[in-house]
Amino acid sequence: MRSATIFWQSQSGNTFGCVQAAAGELSRAGTEVHLHHILSQLPPRLDTEVYIFAFPVFNFKPASAMRDFIKGLPEKVKGKKALIIVSCTGLWSGTPYTLKKILKEKGLDLCGAVLARGSESYILLRKYVKLLNNNGQPDEKQLQKVREFIARANKGELKPRFYMFNPFSLFYWLGRISPDNAPGRAFFGRAWDRGKCTLCGYCYALCPSGAITRDGEILKCEDNKCVGCCGCFNICPAGAWTTPVYKAENFYKGPYAKELIKEALLKGKEGGKII
Repeated sequence: MRSATIFWQSQSGNTFGCVQAAAGELSRAGTEVHLHHILSQLPPRLDTEVYIFAFPVFNFKPASAMRDFIKGLPEKVKGKKALIIVSCTGLWSGTPYTLKKILKEKGLDLCGAVLARGSESYILLRKYVKLLNNNGQPDEKQLQKVREFIARANKGELKPRFYMFNPFSLFYWLGRISPDNAPGRAFFGRAWDRGKCTLCGYCYALCPSGAITRDGEILKCEDNKCVGCCGCFNICPAGAWTTPVYKAENFYKGPYAKELIKEALLKGKEGGKII
């Protein structure tokens, strides 16, 4: 491929690590690559040959912010080839099948997908299901998996892939029936500590549902909008966001979180959105 745009979303850094691996492989192969965070206010590069969508599986389905972003793409994207990079702790719950349908509605052909396993960043599961607390992932093995996927796609002709629907997948159906904001219901009663907060803006800049807003020097979170991604707890450098049931040891400070924050800082922020 001659050029590609990577549309990405990451709440705790896991997906961002995969994005860096994919962008590095594309650049190494001489592909012109552009990164576009889906919350950015800058216009995306839509004139590239291939679109790559990188996002986490959350609540047993593709992250809601990514689904909304794809549905909002303009008509001129019709006919483009697409790849997806998915990060999650376990099963991707029919994500390629679900995304293929959404992409098809925009006239985009899904030509391949890769799953990279990341650490569990949902703090409820980190507290009660210790088995999922694999803090080292996505490790080099998983990142290499992403690189090899991109390299194969780059060398071969991109053709639409068929992804089968599994009617017996419990996780697929859990994703279908569960409201997008269901995981957020575990965090009613969260508190924001003004004394600790440095007003860096990372939490509201990266909030995928717009639940966190800033009014002067005050930050607020609308619980009914929260999708429970835990990004505010996990990436806050000062630990200013807390919740009664979960303590700091349940939060996930992943190996790619600092790079994620740096990217947000370098892009700048305006009105709670990355620019």
